[in-house]
Amino acid sequence: MKDALKRAALGLAVLLAIPWMMEGEAEAFSSYVNTIPTPFRCSTCHFNPAGGGSRNAFGIAYPANGRNWAGVFNLDSDGDGFTNGQELGDPTGAWRPGQPLPSVQATRPGDATNFPMPPNPCGNGAIDVGEQCDGGNLNGAQCSTQGFAAGTLRCDGLCRFDTSQCNNCGNGNINPGEQCDGGNLNGSSCVGLGFARGDLSCNNNCTLNTNACDPCGNNRIDPGEQCDAGNLGGQSCTSRGFLGGALSCGGDCRFDTAACTNCGNGFVDSGEVCDGASFGGRSCQTEGFFGGALLCGSSCQELNTDNCTDCGDGEVDSGEQCDGQDLNEQSCQDRGFFGGQLACLSNCTFNATGCDDCGDGNIDPGEQCDGAALANQDCEGRGFIGGELRCNGACRFDTTQCEAPPNVVCGDGVREGAEECDGADLDGNGCVERGFLGGQLGCGQGCLFDVSGCDNCGDDVQDGGEACDGADLGGRDCASEGFVGGVLACDGACGLVTEGCDNCGDGVLDEGEECDGESFGDATCEAEGFFGGALRCTAGCQLDTGSCTNCGNGVLDEGEPCDADDVGDSSCLDFGFAGGQVGCTPECQLNTEACNNCGNGEIELSANEQCDGENFDGQDCVSLGFEEGGELACDPMVCQLDTSACRVAAVCGNGIQEEDEECDGVDLDEESCVALGFLRGDLGCSEDCTFDTEFCSSCGNGVINDFEDCDGDNLGAIGCADLDREGEGITCNEDCTFDLSACVEIEEPEPEGTPEPEAQPEPEGTPEGEPAPTPEPEPEDDTCGCVTLDHGPALPGRGWLLGLALLGLAVIRRAR
Repeated sequence: MKDALKRAALGLAVLLAIPWMMEGEAEAFSSYVNTIPTPFRCSTCHFNPAGGGSRNAFGIAYPANGRNWAGVFNLDSDGDGFTNGQELGDPTGAWRPGQPLPSVQATRPGDATNFPMPPNPCGNGAIDVGEQCDGGNLNGAQCSTQGFAAGTLRCDGLCRFDTSQCNNCGNGNINPGEQCDGGNLNGSSCVGLGFARGDLSCNNNCTLNTNACDPCGNNRIDPGEQCDAGNLGGQSCTSRGFLGGALSCGGDCRFDTAACTNCGNGFVDSGEVCDGASFGGRSCQTEGFFGGALLCGSSCQELNTDNCTDCGDGEVDSGEQCDGQDLNEQSCQDRGFFGGQLACLSNCTFNATGCDDCGDGNIDPGEQCDGAALANQDCEGRGFIGGELRCNGACRFDTTQCEAPPNVVCGDGVREGAEECDGADLDGNGCVERGFLGGQLGCGQGCLFDVSGCDNCGDDVQDGGEACDGADLGGRDCASEGFVGGVLACDGACGLVTEGCDNCGDGVLDEGEECDGESFGDATCEAEGFFGGALRCTAGCQLDTGSCTNCGNGVLDEGEPCDADDVGDSSCLDFGFAGGQVGCTPECQLNTEACNNCGNGEIELSANEQCDGENFDGQDCVSLGFEEGGELACDPMVCQLDTSACRVAAVCGNGIQEEDEECDGVDLDEESCVALGFLRGDLGCSEDCTFDTEFCSSCGNGVINDFEDCDGDNLGAIGCADLDREGEGITCNEDCTFDLSACVEIEEPEPEGTPEPEAQPEPEGTPEGEPAPTPEPEPEDDTCGCVTLDHGPALPGRGWLLGLALLGLAVIRRAR
């Protein structure tokens, strides 16, 4: 009895001390998980995610194959049809400890219900279970088999029949969704649809065909029309880029600018015969005159030849007094003079400066004498010693009959006797006194006056020795002097002046010319500071930028109703439309082609409207094939149906994220681990189309989350000593597992004198021949080296357990 009591007490002490002694062992951490390319940590081998306890199929296979990844990667431990390597993303077993984990969405190699999802069969061309069709494979179905009369049956992305192109068009009846059917136009007509005329028909898809309808003529500017009848949309010749005129609308509803004009811009444009000083190469000469200056009528449609003349052709024409040498049989006497030489000016009027009254017996201004009238002069009064003084035909004194004094020497500088002059002694005479207008009178041979230096320059008559005189150019002009054009002039010395002549018009850019014809050198509208346009050249070879423009620079400049995208305050409403967008032509003119009546609530088929505002023509999401309904909308800009809010039935597993699904297959709706609040990882999608965040990780946020030993500097107050190791170098790896490389394991020596275990006697009362009771099995080793901290039932404190042990020993002593 005492022995039994001893054994019972000893057993009690040992049993009570075991948990106390094993407490340090219960603090062990994972070691084998780092030899497997797994993100699942301890749950790779254990059913318990924290480790310890029963093992799964992989946890059993791993130690059975030497705890070596190379020995298990090609096995299918859980029998789900995928090898362990395929499930963990290393199908070839190439991964080695210390390398990054494979970047795939791993599945659990010990869980037969968790395996890589096969690809969505929809789209493989074969009709699989649950599919009506697949791609072009309709399984023989067509619109007629689906209850329609005609159309094209299709297969949608869910491998369901798409009957949106099927219809009952062709049976002659107006079915829902049809505007017409064959010859049945449902009472519609071109006029009823807002056109002016035309023949309405029905398309093969049972929609109205308005191609033969013509809106032109309804006085409303429809799409594609610039104008309509008297409706010009506020446009005019000026707004179309002309200077004036009357804009009209042609029978094709396009602007007719035939009556518009640019008269006044100085250029002969189409339909003009002249403009200002431009005559399109015409002149008085081309119009049959000898000279003069053309004029242009105010409408730029007719030439004015009032200033053209034939003066200069040598023939006296109507309105001319004379012409060149043709004096129209007139003379000085005919003009009221006594004699002289009548001449003709360049303007074909008489020049009487050569006429005089010498010979009428009266001494007139400029005459020394006249006939017998000697102004009381005689030979003695003229310096002679006697003789008879006479008057010549020029009304000048004739001293040839006067007697000269003796010893008269011509050339001694002293006028004597019959000498008119001698050297510088001109007896007070000059060119004017000799009957000329000017010049320098000299004294010539024989001491007679030399009038070669005298002239009549200024009398407007080109006399001998004169190149010209005033307006009398002697029939010369710039062309005769070798120039192309210009104005020839005469200076005060009766010499020609060619400074007004030029070669403008020869197409060659000469000095002083900015341009010549089509020759502009480097000059362009752009070089002159404009955006574009056509540079022109005036008749005077000067640049004309009147046709240069800033149209196209995108800025609304003066005179432009629009420029590129800038249409100012203009809108389609200004032109009688309900909506749309006013455009701008390359010529910076407003364009209403994109204007429409979308927004007036009426569906206008002529404008290809499907809806307008809240008017959907009886259509809704369901009638358009969206079985889940939804809200049909109308695009307010183009009046086209908007089905973006219509819904089809969601099918989880079709690879398309639909309403009420977070995800579907690889379609994660553009979500990610980071977007869901994690730091990194691969977001997955579960079989019920909800997000699978198993492979999302917050490792790196400093907080120890599930499946993390540590995080950054946060070691969870664990040190080497807590792991029954020595050292202070425990750190945290980037994958939030402990780095124990600086901790040293403690080797405990065997205690000296440990007695051999005594043989245990057979339990009393065991019947002979019966087997002894089966001893309890040793606890299995932890395959992956995972034992959780502080999990399972709470263990008693060390002090309490020690008390129980001492109590047991006291019982033993008492029993002795």
